[in-house]
Amino acid sequence: MNPETNRLFLNKEGKELLVLGFLSLKNDVLNTQHAAYHWHYYFKTGEVKTDAPDYIKEAKKKTDFLTLEEEEKEMIMKIDKARAIAEAELEYARDEGMAKGLKIGMENGRQEEQKRNLEEKRVLLLNLMQTSLSLKEISEISGIDIETLKKWKAESE
Repeated sequence: MNPETNRLFLNKEGKELLVLGFLSLKNDVLNTQHAAYHWHYYFKTGEVKTDAPDYIKEAKKKTDFLTLEEEEKEMIMKIDKARAIAEAELEYARDEGMAKGLKIGMENGRQEEQKRNLEEKRVLLLNLMQTSLSLKEISEISGIDIETLKKWKAESE
């Protein structure tokens, strides 16, 4: 609060910049569901309960980090960096694997479709051979050479 104007300090958006609250550590009668209880517990014991709000857990992490020696901080930062690099490598490998699998799947699908189309064409041409059309006429219509038509006809009989 500005002592000259008795007004709160505001940021550029007009929101309160800083709000101070006072918490008596002597008062042990607090609602266990209230954040004040969790702050009270944290300030008295240095520990945070599992049901505490996330921002109190974050505050503990930050204070724990800030109380470490420089060497410990560097080690944690190196571990975090190594973890981030490993996660990035895993994500890259996963993306590459997905792309490769998709490419292989599409190629296999194309091959299966070509086989299916060829089989359908073969069945159609075998049906045409049952008609009065000659092999030469069927070959001209379908674009399949006469030898292949003869082979298919022999296989079907």
